[in-house]
Amino acid sequence: MNIIIEGSVFDDKRTGVARFVKNILEVWGRYYKENIYLMIKRDNNFDCISEDVGINYIVVPWWQKRNLIWQQIAVPTVVKRIGGDVYFAPNYTLPLRLNMKSVLIIHDLSFFHYRSVSIIKDTILRYLVRQSCKKADAVIVPTYYIKDEMARHFGQNLLGKIRVMNAACDHLNYDRINIKDVNNVREKYQLMGRYILSVGLLFNRRHPEKLLEAFSIVRRIYGNVKLVIIGGNRTSPYINIEGLINKLKLSEVVIWKDYVPEDELTALYKGCDVFVYLSDYEGFGIPILEALAAQKSVVCSDIGVFRELYFGACKFVDNKDAKLIAERIIEALEKPILRDNIEKCVAKFSWEKSAKNLMKIIEELAK
Repeated sequence: MNIIIEGSVFDDKRTGVARFVKNILEVWGRYYKENIYLMIKRDNNFDCISEDVGINYIVVPWWQKRNLIWQQIAVPTVVKRIGGDVYFAPNYTLPLRLNMKSVLIIHDLSFFHYRSVSIIKDTILRYLVRQSCKKADAVIVPTYYIKDEMARHFGQNLLGKIRVMNAACDHLNYDRINIKDVNNVREKYQLMGRYILSVGLLFNRRHPEKLLEAFSIVRRIYGNVKLVIIGGNRTSPYINIEGLINKLKLSEVVIWKDYVPEDELTALYKGCDVFVYLSDYEGFGIPILEALAAQKSVVCSDIGVFRELYFGACKFVDNKDAKLIAERIIEALEKPILRDNIEKCVAKFSWEKSAKNLMKIIEELAK
């Protein structure tokens, strides 16, 4: 079976969707070697997936940094030329001129709840997502929460093609990172004491300002604690994160990086004392699971999707109340969540199980 994979998520800095695709493909490479995997990309950087998977790369250059235009104009022509059995679209939209069985991944519907800086871009994206869901032969979502949302936005008729498939995280990463690796990262970022970690692009819905306000309260009690934030600033309306850090007099104790390499990120998870994630809305929240897999106490917002996935393993909080957030962080520092609770939660999620379920769907479509 020839599976065509849209690989544009690997052309820029690799965030959660890229890690999702990477883990799925590496499971496929172990168990389904008989398939041919063709990945379409815009650039010739081919180190995104382990060579063991046996990916065949097809470069379709594009002069703009606009994935959607590239996807709609350039990709269909190439796909028609090379042929294939199933098209795997892992990032919300399909080429609408595609003439092939297709599987579409919808990670969340945040763009229906929150506006970006461009109303035109929002309108185009919503249109393409709607049309892609209609065109796809199977639509994969990460939780029942998102499945219900899909029905509300796109109608009950879509339910027949929606399948729930949880994401997961690579537990083995933590086995590869030893105490020396953790200490090297600690030394690099001057984290010799306790530290709190938050990972994920900074959107308004994730309340970075409340995290900083809460941390300033925590600092009054724990003078040696630091805060590490990993994620680029995508806030709109814009929040001046650096200005807020300076205003709260936290410049010496907050480390903020747009992006760090995967091994450093894993070491940061392994070395932190508490992980904090304050989003109003997510489809899954992989950073929470990554922190739990590292056996860390998590403080997260009290929203339905997190309760569906992580109930019993996290401390939930009103993410708009800095004082309450600080109290939950202090609780987590002083009385970590029971390891048994965390292990039971993490055991529910497996890339192997998810990747195999996805392959079954693809095989059914290819018959």
